[in-house]
Amino acid sequence: MSALVELLEKNESEGRWSAAGARVLLERVKAEFDKKPFVPHRLFRQGDAQTIGAHFWPRRIHRRAQSEDEPRLFEVETDARVLSHCRWQAQRASQPTLVAWHGMEGSTSSGYMLSVADKAYQAGFNVVRVNLRNCGATEHLTSTLYHAGQTGDLRAVIDELIKREKLSRLFLAGFSLGGNLVLKVAGEYGDDPPPEIKFLSSGALEPNRNSFPIFTMRRVCAASAPSNNSTIVLWRRLSALLMPATTMRKPARCHSLVAYAYRL
Repeated sequence: MSALVELLEKNESEGRWSAAGARVLLERVKAEFDKKPFVPHRLFRQGDAQTIGAHFWPRRIHRRAQSEDEPRLFEVETDARVLSHCRWQAQRASQPTLVAWHGMEGSTSSGYMLSVADKAYQAGFNVVRVNLRNCGATEHLTSTLYHAGQTGDLRAVIDELIKREKLSRLFLAGFSLGGNLVLKVAGEYGDDPPPEIKFLSSGALEPNRNSFPIFTMRRVCAASAPSNNSTIVLWRRLSALLMPATTMRKPARCHSLVAYAYRL
C-alpha cells in the first residue's frame, strides 16, 4: 500500500494525470500486485467456499487498536445519518486517508473491513470505515434502506472529510455492493472529480469477465457459474435482507425492500 502511495505521488509530481498517464500508473500498480499474486488455499479454490470461508476464517487483527477507533456520524440527508469508525494518524491532515465501504449484509465490523483497516493504518493511512444506511445496528439513524445506487451518501461523507477535516489525499475503497457504489460515484464525477480523490479501488468487478460495474446477487455470491452452493448463499442473504422488514416502522421501507429484492 505504501508503494501505491509512492506511485501516485510520483505521477502527481510529474503532472501525469492524462489518460496516458493513468494507464501507465495502472500498469505500475498491476506490476506491484503481480509481485505477490493471490493464490487461494486448496480448500477455498471455489468462489462460494471463499465467500463462506472469509466470514469464519480467523484473522490476525489488532482488536485492541480497533476498539479505540473514533465513532463518527455523518449526516447524509436531512433525516439520515450513517455511522463510521475512524482511526487517525498523529498528523491526520498530512497523511493519506483510506475511506472504505462494506458489502451487502456487512458493516464496519466485518472481518475484511477490519483487516484492511489494520494494514492501511500500519502503512501510514488514516482509516475511515463507513456503514451503509441501517447497517451495523444503525436502523435508528435513518428511516430508509441502503441500496446499490445510493451514491449521495458517499458524496456527503467525502465532502465532509475534505471540507471539515481538510484531508487532501483520499483513497476510496469498496467491497462488493460498496465497490459498486464507489465505481458509480466515480462515473458521476466524470472528468471533474474533487482533486483530493487520488485513487479508488473496487471489489465489484470480475476482472476476466466484465469491464464495467455491474451488481447482481449472484455475482456477490460467487465468481463462477451458478451452483447449488451459490443458491444457498443467495437465499441466505435474501432472507437476511427481508427479516428486518417485520420490525420497520414505516410501510414505505417494506415496499422499498420488496422492490429491491424483485429486481434481483
